[in-house]
Amino acid sequence: MKKADRTSTRTSRAKIENFGVIALRLPAAELERTQKHADREARAKGNFARRIYLMGLAQYEAELGHSTARA
Repeated sequence: MKKADRTSTRTSRAKIENFGVIALRLPAAELERTQKHADREARAKGNFARRIYLMGLAQYEAELGHSTARA
């Protein structure tokens, strides 16, 4: 079966283009925690790490917005 003949099982997910790569080095304990949580959510480690990154980015930007509003 050719790749073009197969249908994607991820049709509901948006396609993410890889425009850049950010390497994330974690100590063993943090990597183990990441794997545990990723497994619990049936996600790949990279997908889970991206999700957590986006949550943190949103929090950072919210805090940044509050700090600039006070200045």
